[in-house]
Amino acid sequence: MHRARSDYVHAAFSEIRLAAARQPYVLRALLEVLGDLQKDLEQGDMSERGGAVTEELELTLAMARSSHLPESDLRRVLEEWASRDFLEEDDLSE
Repeated sequence: MHRARSDYVHAAFSEIRLAAARQPYVLRALLEVLGDLQKDLEQGDMSERGGAVTEELELTLAMARSSHLPESDLRRVLEEWASRDFLEEDDLSE
């Protein structure tokens, strides 16, 4: 059975994302890596291959927001996200 590229992306990142729910530094690192992958795909004119990466980015951001982290930790995660031009400053308060 041949696995799709998206299956490998989800296999590589979903377990880390789920385990990182209460670990702000891991969430930040995961967002950074996924964001870098997404930018690399866009710069390499391969953005059509980035659907799973984008999905993992969105799931990681949602995980951070629903993780019940202390406000200061959550803010650091979201500020890092915003500083990398993936999130608008207004989205920090969502």
